[in-house]
Amino acid sequence: MRDEADCLADCLASVRDVCDEIVIVDTGSVDETVSIARSFGANVIEIEWRHHFAEARNVGLDAATGEWILQLDADETLAPGRAPALLECLTATGCAGWNVPIESALPSGGTALHYYPRLFRRDESVRYVGRIHERPTLTGPIERAAFTILHSGYDVDSAAISRKQDRNLPLLERWLEDEPSNPEPLFHKTTALLAARRYEDATPVARSTAYAFAALGEPARGHQAAAWNLLGVAQAGRGQWSLAKQSHQRALSLEPNLVDAHFDLAICCESCHEYDAALQHYARYHIARRRWLASKRTDLMLRTVASENVVLHNTKLIESKIAALQG
Repeated sequence: MRDEADCLADCLASVRDVCDEIVIVDTGSVDETVSIARSFGANVIEIEWRHHFAEARNVGLDAATGEWILQLDADETLAPGRAPALLECLTATGCAGWNVPIESALPSGGTALHYYPRLFRRDESVRYVGRIHERPTLTGPIERAAFTILHSGYDVDSAAISRKQDRNLPLLERWLEDEPSNPEPLFHKTTALLAARRYEDATPVARSTAYAFAALGEPARGHQAAAWNLLGVAQAGRGQWSLAKQSHQRALSLEPNLVDAHFDLAICCESCHEYDAALQHYARYHIARRRWLASKRTDLMLRTVASENVVLHNTKLIESKIAALQG
């Protein structure tokens, strides 16, 4: 981490009662990050930033001594009241790690949800891989955790998002150079460009991502659908509503319960003053959301699975518009 003084104390306070040790790898902070970490008794290792997140993570792994590793970023906290669920995971036998739900607050008021192996047994064979969006190389069963990590890093102003993507995009380009046949860095490049509202740049990248996942066949069906949906988001950002609706519908043809696609398609229809269609897709959002959660899938990051309050709010606004037009 680097220059995380604004959020680090909240992060460490959320887990100090469940951790035997805290290991922090600092990559060049010039603010109070290191002193805050040490005030919590952390073992702080200061290294030079080499534009490779996995390398920094592995320095931390090498310094850890406990049986289990819990990985948190500085802008994350353990959800209140979930410590007992975390500790229960540590009693599991025959489990290499846990996919932990990470809820990310969004500026829109919604919440994105994705799963990531953040709790796993420490083993010399486990290493992080990837310049960015790095993952541990776990072998053995990975279960779904019952505790949650809260992430605040997306709920920031547009300038902060732009700075973050200015850092991420060069790393993604290097990842693409390292693994040109891997569609995963293309997918993350799409999301980075969308986060920076660079919709025109995101459009061809999203399309290339969808075709790259399509080439992998049935195992990548979900990611292909997600990529088509991101193409729709990029097209909608450019005001290409008709094209956006086609992309969202293509995503739903592959994954009928892709929650984000129902949400985004409703937004498109509302923007085109197709209010009845927007209400239909918001209603389908609720059905898809229930089915998605019941499936316990952890393979895709969804922006809107926890956005039911936003949907209810938008639905009421549309109903008011319809009533006004009819009155």
